[in-house]
Amino acid sequence: MSQPKELREMRKILEAIDKNVNSKSWPCLYPGCQEVAINSHLLQRNSVLSTLVENGHLYELSTAGSFQLEPGRIREFKLTSAKKALSEPLFCNHHDHSVFLPIESNDSDWTAYVNQILFAYRSTCSELRKKQRAIETGRRRAQSNILSASWAQSRGPQTVEEMRMGIADLEHFKRDMEEDILSGTNHFEFVTCDFPILDVCASAVFTPVVNPIASMIPEEPVSTEFLNIIPTNGRLKVIVGHHKIHVDSPTLSHVHEWSKMDAEALEQKLTNLFASRLETWCLSPRLYRQIPKGKLTGILQFWNNPAHHHLYEEQVDFNLFR
Repeated sequence: MSQPKELREMRKILEAIDKNVNSKSWPCLYPGCQEVAINSHLLQRNSVLSTLVENGHLYELSTAGSFQLEPGRIREFKLTSAKKALSEPLFCNHHDHSVFLPIESNDSDWTAYVNQILFAYRSTCSELRKKQRAIETGRRRAQSNILSASWAQSRGPQTVEEMRMGIADLEHFKRDMEEDILSGTNHFEFVTCDFPILDVCASAVFTPVVNPIASMIPEEPVSTEFLNIIPTNGRLKVIVGHHKIHVDSPTLSHVHEWSKMDAEALEQKLTNLFASRLETWCLSPRLYRQIPKGKLTGILQFWNNPAHHHLYEEQVDFNLFR
């Protein structure tokens, strides 16, 4: 069935906005640097993503067209080249190499604070840049003669304001991380856990339990969890942490429960998070083929269901890995 002319025109403009925002040059996020950012991998391409690739590709959760107007598919599993997977325009070539050199090797000490903070820093910068890009997309939609009316009547303006508040929190965390990296301070606390290998990886910043009251206090950053899941040397490393001051009891509990899990509990935890909270994760083609299609569909149904707001961890009734 063909689409109405107006809808086709709107989709054409949306796709053009997406394309232009994606091709826009962004400045390096390292303090004081104004060089153009390159596509930085959230996790190392040569020592982490390479463990998952098959013929140079792996699967990641991605959008099926960022702003589809019709209901239906929003998220999909996409076979992506390792060159593009889990990447954002974050740092210039110099800082992307020099700052993160200590964690480029499989032999890095995953329990050392200097390395833990680098993983958290990169995922924080990624979340910051994603919000900046989304706000730019919203700005262009609001300025479009054809899209402005529908944009004003949608939840878009409210979402942009929420993203601005989120950016303020992320910039606070980013400054503290930069002080830790440059001056040796310790504003954060991390736990590194070791598990049997799973063919997945993730790098994310999220709020385990959204507190509506706390989120309305502009001077106080929302309690946040910093999570990196890293397959390396035949094991799965989980580096998870929080800010020492800006943290609430639910976040503390959520962070420290990782160290109490056995392998099956880890699998269920990852399934829950992949279905409801974490957008930036990948799995190997081998694992993708092994997982029953019904379970993969189940993950997508959570993401594509408007009833799920992804403000808390859903309890999924299946284990993606078994």
